[in-house]
Amino acid sequence: MAAVDLPAKNDAVGAESVEINLPNPTAPPTSTASSSEENATGAAPEQPGTVWGIDRVIWDRARLLCFSVFYTMEYIGETVVSVLGLDESRYQYVMDGMDERDWEVARAVQARKDQAAQQGDNAA
Repeated sequence: MAAVDLPAKNDAVGAESVEINLPNPTAPPTSTASSSEENATGAAPEQPGTVWGIDRVIWDRARLLCFSVFYTMEYIGETVVSVLGLDESRYQYVMDGMDERDWEVARAVQARKDQAAQQGDNAA
């Protein structure tokens, strides 16, 4: 390891320098895993109790936090949409005000539209 002396922030006042140990760039790289332990991608295998090199407990807590945030946001979003009435039909107030006779007229009009569409498809 090569030691590098860096001046401290207040060097003008006479403060001491800070020493940082850096790896020697001329030294050969060291490997912690033997070649028989490396998988097809060349990466060392995961240690037991880890997920992608992260401690299993930390991974599980982070995952739980993410799912909790997601489901909380989903609940809040659904509540806001429901309160604002965005989950109803655009003309829901019209349908709420219709009586049985109005529904019969609407069904007859829709039946005529469907029949005209079928005749137009058959002609083509």
